[in-house]
Formats: sequence, structure tokens, C-alpha cells
Amino acid sequence: MTATILKVMEDGVSSVSIPTYNFPLAIDTPKKARAGEKVPISGFATRVDSTDDNRSD
Repeated sequence: MTATILKVMEDGVSSVSIPTYNFPLAIDTPKKARAGEKVPISGFATRVDSTDDNRSD
């Protein structure tokens, strides 16, 4: 997955945008990264579908 860096903050965190997710996220800033660059991100993800919200247990 690729994210675009929106803003690099002084504390070593970047605000990023993921095209398929309409909400900014924070990630650890890769070394020498700048706003506007695209960075690969990987790792574990959890997805919550709206159909799961109405389950009856």
C-alpha cells in the first residue's frame, strides 16, 4: 500500500493520506521524507465492514 505524506512533524511522525481511506493517519516518518512524497507502508491491518456493525450475537 502506498501513502502520500501530507506533513512531517518535529516529533518524528508524519500525517499521511491513503487514497482508499478518506481520513489522514499518522505513521513514523521515514528518514529524509518530505511532504508530497509517496511512501510504501506495510504491516497488519484490521478492516471493519459496516455490515459487521449490525450483527446480533
